[in-house]
Amino acid sequence: MCPQKRLVAARLFPRTPTITPRKTDVTPSYDGDKSTLTLCQRATRVSLTFRLIRKGDCQCEFPDQCDSQQPSVPDLKDVVSNEKAQELENKYVNQVYEVIADHFSNTRYKPWPKVASFLKDIPPGCVVLDVGCGNGKNLNLTSGCFEMGCDASYNLVQLCSKRNVEAVVADCLALPFRSESIDFVICIAVIHHMSTEARRLKAIEEIMRVLTPKGKALIYVWAFEQGVSKYIKPQSEMTSENISQKEADSIKVCDSACLPVHKNRTGFRQQDILVPWTKVSNDSPDTQKVHRYYHVFKQGELESLILKCGGKIVSSYHDEGNWCTVIEK
Repeated sequence: MCPQKRLVAARLFPRTPTITPRKTDVTPSYDGDKSTLTLCQRATRVSLTFRLIRKGDCQCEFPDQCDSQQPSVPDLKDVVSNEKAQELENKYVNQVYEVIADHFSNTRYKPWPKVASFLKDIPPGCVVLDVGCGNGKNLNLTSGCFEMGCDASYNLVQLCSKRNVEAVVADCLALPFRSESIDFVICIAVIHHMSTEARRLKAIEEIMRVLTPKGKALIYVWAFEQGVSKYIKPQSEMTSENISQKEADSIKVCDSACLPVHKNRTGFRQQDILVPWTKVSNDSPDTQKVHRYYHVFKQGELESLILKCGGKIVSSYHDEGNWCTVIEK
């Protein structure tokens, strides 16, 4: 075969890497105190590989890259039906917020600066909706606009009334508002509580439905990539105890799936997680721990869902451990 054809054949049909065959070896030779090299004919050679068999769990220093230390739980999208998803969210989102509403509200008293900036830039005369408004902390920030909120938690909506905020109990997957009736929407830290992609899409579709043509919305979701965030402990404060996330720290959320319980102020190792909340009561010295479901978004995931819903992305940014996107209808 000519050299050109051999080169083409090598590109089309690459060989499996092998040891190049040889008939001789260069080996050290000793003549008294003098060391030299000599050429000798190759005979039978034996190659030995020694492996160390580990007993028990791997304890290497690279848990994020080690397959053995990754949680072996199934992805929710593969095992949870829409009916089971509703049950999961009802137990690990809706019912939890009803229980922790007062304590949760006490920790949510100030709007995030970039959310406040978005609201303050809205021109007078617009209709503004806060989907998942919680205690209403993000409302009454515009000038000359009609503002209202909605939330799935009855107890949080009751707290809104104490702030003189217009709010109704509503499911973000079925907003009780006419199509193309809202000029601006904010949805802060809500969609990450939807447990399947179909339900996350539906939540964004509902926002798009109620927006007027050219209307805008601001969406915040928790980010898988936390980066530099107040939420994450500095490396100097990390210990081997809070770095390691054992598979035993998980809860069975349905017949076919368990979810890991996230250790507060550490990085995420899985997108579908349960986050503990310790409820403190003024009336009792006892505390109560409950768990909220989260789907933490990877970079570009929120934008991908928005584009599937026909939304136009105006801007995207990372803000204190959240992926944030401004969209236009």
